[in-house]
Parts: sequence; C-alpha cells; structure tokens
Amino acid sequence: MLKSEDIQEFINPNQQIIVGFSGGIDSTALLHLCFELFEQKKISNLSAVHVNHNLSAHSDVWAKHCQVTCKDLKIPLKTFSVDIDKNKSSLESQSRQQRFNCYKQILQPDGQLLLAHHCDDVAETIFLRLFRGTGIDGLQGLKTYRKFFHAQIIRPLLSFNKKDCLNYVKKNKLKFIEDDSNNNNSFDRNFLRNIIFPEINNRWKQPSKRIFAMTEKTQKKINALDYFLQESFAEEVENGVLVREKFKNIPIYVIEEVIRFILRKKSIAAPNENVLAEVIKTFFIQRPTQKSLVKWSRKDGDQRGGKVWFEQDQVFINYSES
Repeated sequence: MLKSEDIQEFINPNQQIIVGFSGGIDSTALLHLCFELFEQKKISNLSAVHVNHNLSAHSDVWAKHCQVTCKDLKIPLKTFSVDIDKNKSSLESQSRQQRFNCYKQILQPDGQLLLAHHCDDVAETIFLRLFRGTGIDGLQGLKTYRKFFHAQIIRPLLSFNKKDCLNYVKKNKLKFIEDDSNNNNSFDRNFLRNIIFPEINNRWKQPSKRIFAMTEKTQKKINALDYFLQESFAEEVENGVLVREKFKNIPIYVIEEVIRFILRKKSIAAPNENVLAEVIKTFFIQRPTQKSLVKWSRKDGDQRGGKVWFEQDQVFINYSES
C-alpha cells in the first residue's frame, strides 16, 4: 500500500512543491500523499496546478472538481485553460507542450513539479517507442528526476503501478474523475493500455514493474557510457566539433556514440537511424565539402532539431534554426 513515506525521500522540503493535478486516480493519490506530508509538517510551500485542455465536454466539470478538492484540503491551486488544435496530429504531444508552458510560468528557481506517472506509464512508453523504432536511449523510459528550465520535474511514483494508486484512493475514500477519452482505442497509448496490457498482465506477474526495473538498468549503462565518452572526448563534447583527422581511425560505432552524446548534452532531438547513417556516410566515410549538410527535426516538436555541417576539416554539430 502506498504511504506518504514512499514519496518523502524524493522531495526537498525546503523548496517549492507543486503537484500536477488532473483530478484522475494517479494525481489524486499523489496530491493526497503530499497533503499527508504537509499535515505531518514534513513539507511546506505545497500547491497544485491544473491545466484544462478543453478537449472534452466535461473539461470544465473536471476543473471544478480539482478546485473543490484543493479547497477542501486548503491547498492553493493554480488553473490554466489552453486551446489544442484538434485538426493537428498528436493531441498527446500538443497537450504535453501546453502543460509544460503553463508549468514554466509558476515554477520558482529550484522549484519542484511533482507528476504522478507510475510504472504502467513507463511500460506503455517503452512499448510505443519500440514500435516506433527507438534506439538504446529510448529504453531509459521516464526519469524520476528531470531538469526543467530553472526547476525540476520529479516523478515519485515510478516504482508503483496503477493498482497501487487505485488501492490508495479507495482506502482513503477519495473522489476522482475519469477521462472518457481514455476509452478511445484509436489512440496508440489507449490501445496498449486497454487491449494489449490486460492480456500481458494475465500471463505474467507485474510486467510493468519488471519493465521499469529494466529501464533503470539501461539508465545505469548509459550513464557509464556517457562517463567514458566525457573522459575521452571532453573537448569535442564541449564544442560540438569533431576534427576528421582525429576520428579517421576510430570505429564508426564509437563515432555514432560521440555524436549521440553531444546531442544529449545539447538537448537536441536524436536523429533516426537513417539520418545518423547519412551523417556518418557524408562526413566520415566520404569526403565532405563546404556544401555538405544534414538536418533533421522532431515531428512532435518536443525538442529542437539538429544539423551537421563541414568547415576546414571540422564537423560541426548544433541546433537547426528551423
């Protein structure tokens, strides 16, 4: 059973704490867990934020529910109302970007935004990435801590699953809303959640928690690789510049990892395998010229695109302007 002590270790009690509150099962559990810590005087400066995406006929009702819940708990709530273009692809991505824009407005320096993602969300994300063609980096899943401008995002429930959240909410007799769009299986995530994972859960024991454990192991391996890349190619990583002469006898698979590491450090979207292969071919196998250029972007716009170009025997890696 979820307990307030389970999330206390992730939170700095001396900094701003904001809970992302949709009113659903997961965020209701997280908000109440934080309320328990507040009541026990183990944290202070607690508030919540609700973003109304206006995608459902019930959106205003859900916003009202969040306002009533926070009023009853005497937790300050900041609400935002945003517009999502239903004619554009990836409503999920648009909604996430709009939420993050709202969060950025209210987070103080070193503030903490707590989100209620759990290991079932991690498992769904891993499956989606696999089916869309991810590399090793994509197997890291959601991270417990993530830098967010001058603040940080914290996901303290990642080692728990949906059932854990539901059991906590039922035990404490908490009211929550149910998003009707979660039943729409035309969305890839809902298809996995409603059709695929129930069958997986019937066959294997706690698969989501095992997938989450795998993502943590993957993260450790990537951290170890990053350490050695930083030690071996500190100047290249700092400047985003690779001198071709230095790399002519280095294996291609090492050059690929150096490029990926530079992109991660610069928070540039990773190119797909075809684009990365084009970069390697253009700049390290063939003889590039001043006109050599490879650019890419991320479809959902969550990260800036990148570009690689050539000048005076040097390969430059940086953001793409467009």
